[in-house]
Amino acid sequence: MSPRKGNRGSRPPGGPPVPNSRGFRLRSVLVLGVGALIGAVILLWENAAESHSVPDNGSSGARTEIVPKKLSTTYIRQLVSEVNVDRLWTTFLKPMLIERQPGSAGNKQVREFIVSHLQSLSSGWTVDLDLFDALTPRGSMSFGSVMATLDPSARQRIVLACHLDSKVFPHDRRGRPFVGATDSAVPCSLILEAVTLLDTRLKQLKNKGSSLTLQLFFLDGEEAIVDWTVRDSLYGARHLAQHLKKAEIPGGGGSQLSAIKKMRRQYWNSL
Repeated sequence: MSPRKGNRGSRPPGGPPVPNSRGFRLRSVLVLGVGALIGAVILLWENAAESHSVPDNGSSGARTEIVPKKLSTTYIRQLVSEVNVDRLWTTFLKPMLIERQPGSAGNKQVREFIVSHLQSLSSGWTVDLDLFDALTPRGSMSFGSVMATLDPSARQRIVLACHLDSKVFPHDRRGRPFVGATDSAVPCSLILEAVTLLDTRLKQLKNKGSSLTLQLFFLDGEEAIVDWTVRDSLYGARHLAQHLKKAEIPGGGGSQLSAIKKMRRQYWNSL
């Protein structure tokens, strides 16, 4: 296949350059992705109705769900218009487009980048690392997930999660490494852009002392090391879940795992 020409757009006679349609679509998808996350945060917190218990199908108990109110189309468009695509692409996504296999230097580099940025925000995230070793089909490997909590004292949490590792693949015939752009560098960068854009607003909401707060999970070891099985996958998610199950909410009131609340499916119809 011959190299593409004119990737930066063509210039018709007497007119300005025409943006490359592929690049335009990519930018649009990124903006919509961040917009959805921003809408989720605002919808589930600033405009959330009181959570309440609802019957749990298939059991005799009940579960607590967050019941959000609907945001107006105008408000959603306003939020999306605030997305800084250049920052999203250059500051957040590009540094992650490297090999990030568990235990690798690239994995550690991306993990430290995420931690450093979250700690630099004025909203005051509490950032914790979940570092551990686990047995894989290729022997013992080191893993490290990032968990950030806006207000650790809150008794309810809504989680935005992604995984920071890339799949273990050999280099291609041209010697290029597999960097896992869409799976999952892009989701990680979308979350960072969303909380950066909302930094001031999140700080204000945190200072109100809401019982509902936001958590971010950047999980390691989501990808299978060899072939996807129950044991060879989701290393970071499984380990963090066990940790949160044992960890109590400050002041009592149950485990940090039980503090994570479900969203009603109707939420997605509100965006």
